[in-house]
Amino acid sequence: MAVREQHSHILLPWSEKDKRVVIEDADEDRFSLTVEEAIEACRVYDKEKRAEFRRQFRDMLDYFG
Repeated sequence: MAVREQHSHILLPWSEKDKRVVIEDADEDRFSLTVEEAIEACRVYDKEKRAEFRRQFRDMLDYFG
């Protein structure tokens, strides 16, 4: 018999746009923002541009460092 893995989801409905959420990353940095801000962040996220930004930021640090 196969074991089926269940994935849980957290729903952040627009109707609770002023409710605050806390997000923790792998480094245990915590980010507090409203549901509305979390939704907006998802809308503007672009993985390819993020990689380009990181490269540009590293170049800037090398330049100033």
